[in-house]
Amino acid sequence: MSEKRSLIAFEHYRAGEQRFEYFITGISTALCAYVGQTLQPQKFGFNPYTLEVLSVGLVVASIVLSFKRIESGILISRLNHDLLHMAEVRGELVSSFQGQPIINKLTGDVMTPAQIDERVKHIERSFPIR
Repeated sequence: MSEKRSLIAFEHYRAGEQRFEYFITGISTALCAYVGQTLQPQKFGFNPYTLEVLSVGLVVASIVLSFKRIESGILISRLNHDLLHMAEVRGELVSSFQGQPIINKLTGDVMTPAQIDERVKHIERSFPIR
């Protein structure tokens, strides 16, 4: 098995979590649109209308926070990808470096030892690896 079961399980968990977030955000948006459409203007006071307006305001706030949560999840996933990718590139460069130029098998580019050393130092400065 090429992938570990824990990674596959986490992948399924994360996909389910995202679908649930999207579902709840969509339902909240639809609810807010429906209530906003059927809301009849009245005077504010100690009455059900005021409570209904406050409820719609809270639903709107929850929608905004839901979109922010989804946005932050996307940003964190991108940053995690960048960190993992740079760690993999660094590991590949360090493991295959033996004082000779390296040929990138995918692109055909040739990297000199000085370029390799500079690239590894740049990656270590950009993404401190512990």
